[in-house]
This record gives sequence, structure tokens and C-alpha cells, in this order.
Amino acid sequence: MKSKIGKHWRDLLHKEFLHGSEFSGDLTVTIKGFNQIKVYSRKEQGEEELGVMEFVEDVKALVLTTRKCQAIEDLYGTGITNDWVGKKITLYTVKEKHFGKDFDVITVKSKIPTLPQLKKGDKKWNDAIKGIEAGTVSVEQILTYYKVEEKDLVELKKIKKK
Repeated sequence: MKSKIGKHWRDLLHKEFLHGSEFSGDLTVTIKGFNQIKVYSRKEQGEEELGVMEFVEDVKALVLTTRKCQAIEDLYGTGITNDWVGKKITLYTVKEKHFGKDFDVITVKSKIPTLPQLKKGDKKWNDAIKGIEAGTVSVEQILTYYKVEEKDLVELKKIKKK
């Protein structure tokens, strides 16, 4: 069986969780919740439980590490994961050497992400109205990506799907 188009071996693997090689630059996400999953561990020669963080955005879940959790606790002043739900974090990758090889490791920026302001009359404002009318976006989704002044929020909430 020969492939006409070569693929990187990572593209052939089933990847349930976000990996550092899957994005570049900053990735700002909203924490949706947490789960524990069982995976096979070669090190343990059996199953082990991993904590994973899920996001509101269409992004794969992220395996939790002490470093990531400590960074989020430092950002928001609490280690209670329920208090992190709805909060935004920015992920980025760094190159780290492990076992003599470089790996793209996902880490959490030490600054709370700020949302851009959605202002009435801007092109993005008009796009938001069109999206609400078309039923392709909700006000809640808009608030995930933008800050909206209270008076403008009232106006957005009045818009009906056509």
C-alpha cells in the first residue's frame, strides 16, 4: 500500500488531546471544565488516570500538568478548578529538551488575556449582527471573544434570527 502524498507520522496517529505541534503562536481559550480519563501507561505497565481540561472553543482537551495548573492558580488566585471555569488562558509552546530530543511543550502564559472591545459601528459589530440574524452565532459566543458595553449588549440581545 503506497501513499501518493507523504504525511508526517504525527498526522497518522489518533490524537485525542492537544499537542504542541498542532498550533503556533498564542492560543487563547476559555476553560469549560475538567475530566479524568484512563489511558495506558508504558511506564506504569497499565492504566493510569490523567486530568484533562476542556475548552468552550473547538479545541482538543489539554492534559493537565503541575506546571500548567500552577500557572492558572497564579493567574486567578485559586487552585479550585471549579473557580477556573469560564476563565480565559493563553497557551503557547516552548521547545524543551527531554531524553536528548526537542519537544514542543504547551505552557500557560502568566498574563490574563484581555478581550478586544466590540464597538457599535465597527465592521466586527456589523459581522456580529449578521451572524446573530443568520443564526450562526449567539450573543454568548460573541461574549467569549469580545468585551461589550452594557448598552450595546442590550441591543445585541434584542436582535432576532431572520
